[in-house]
Amino acid sequence: MSTEISLPIERYLGIDLHKHYLVIGGVNAQQAIVLPPRRIDLDDWPKWAKTHLTKNDLVVVEATQSHCTLRACEFIMCPLSTATG
Repeated sequence: MSTEISLPIERYLGIDLHKHYLVIGGVNAQQAIVLPPRRIDLDDWPKWAKTHLTKNDLVVVEATQSHCTLRACEFIMCPLSTATG
């Protein structure tokens, strides 16, 4: 299975998912910090994601099996699929 990314990647973001919050941070192609790590409560995630993420962000999510049920992963990924910018 081949996945082709046609948009230019501006930021590389990592999400560390916990039970009640996540930590997100990111760098640009030159590895300069463009989003210092920050903690976001899961209740605040959808609004934060819609206002801070763009379609030019590449996002990686890390979670332990106990914290990443299908519902939790859908909750994290849904705002990512509607990112604008």
